[in-house]
Amino acid sequence: MKKGNRTFHFRFFIGIFLVLLALCASSYRKYRLQNVSFVYADHLGDPVMTIDEKPVTLREFGCYIFEVEAFFQRQAYAYNPKNLTQYWNTHFSVGEKSTFLYDYAQKIALNNAAADYIYAEMAESSGMESGIVDLNHAKNRADRICTMITPEQWNATGLTPGLILQVKKRSTLAARFAKEYAKTADFSNYFGNTGELMGGNGDFFQNEILPKHKVVYNEDLLKKVRLGTITVNIGDTNYFKIWGEKKAKK
Repeated sequence: MKKGNRTFHFRFFIGIFLVLLALCASSYRKYRLQNVSFVYADHLGDPVMTIDEKPVTLREFGCYIFEVEAFFQRQAYAYNPKNLTQYWNTHFSVGEKSTFLYDYAQKIALNNAAADYIYAEMAESSGMESGIVDLNHAKNRADRICTMITPEQWNATGLTPGLILQVKKRSTLAARFAKEYAKTADFSNYFGNTGELMGGNGDFFQNEILPKHKVVYNEDLLKKVRLGTITVNIGDTNYFKIWGEKKAKK
């Protein structure tokens, strides 16, 4: 290749590289502006998803966010107690896919919520109702969460004791229905504990139950709801008040 041609190709590729770099920078600035302007409290009434045409609002979803964030915050504390956000920003492999922990945690919360709504709907369709034992269990679960939530977390999520109780009533009915359903379900193609398989993140639910229902996610909203920053790692304290345990200071 002649020297002139080599120079031309070099300049051409440099030009392409600079254009791509500019596009990436522009996209990143747009992403930052979108997320900086996002105010969580302004979207509490917005649906994070609809399940069989029924909306699940961000406010309701806050209960699932709190529980999932509490679970992973415990792991974050074990990973690096001096920098809890480090664990949340970890990028790792999940099966054939690779993801950031905060995205993985969000998916778990969404699946948990979907399972509760779907199983509760199936329970009602079958005529199953919540009994006294179910209601008492739901109240105990709700009370337990309420004693754990800090003032900052109440404000961050827009949750109320009444809403948490409503979520736990649905969850308790869903769990009882799933347990009954599992007694006659065919798990021959699956391995593992039936309770886990029937759970929102279980293979049986994902492959056999979920596809029979219409679930539509609000992707525009969800991409701005970053777990690890909503009820934990806020303010001057990295909250670690999980089921009666201590708080971890930054």
